[in-house]
Amino acid sequence: MRFKKFAVLALVLLALPACRRAKIYNPEPFKALSATSKTQKVIRAALAGRGWRIVKEEPGEIHAAYVRRSLVARIVITYADTVTIKYEGSENLKHGIDKYGDEVIHSRYNKWIETLVSDINRNMLLASD
Repeated sequence: MRFKKFAVLALVLLALPACRRAKIYNPEPFKALSATSKTQKVIRAALAGRGWRIVKEEPGEIHAAYVRRSLVARIVITYADTVTIKYEGSENLKHGIDKYGDEVIHSRYNKWIETLVSDINRNMLLASD
């Protein structure tokens, strides 16, 4: 009986990491500020406020990385009339394709992106005054 309990517990613990994967969140493009330089400032502030590091910057485009312990997420943010955030790459976030053909990743990535989008939108509201 003890062996059965141990075996079931082991199976549950092995299955937990797989449960933490979710369909990757690519937010819909959202409206940028009228001045590109203001949009850039707002995005940079939101990235810095959440611990993202800007890796590369070009006009209308920012490449950023977020490192938390052994987890690394990389994104590209483009901005002009709209702001678009796209997944660029990752390490140890279990990125892949599930059996249904959907792109999946560790659920923490989605939370990081949702929070970043929220911060950018809030900062744009404050900057538009």
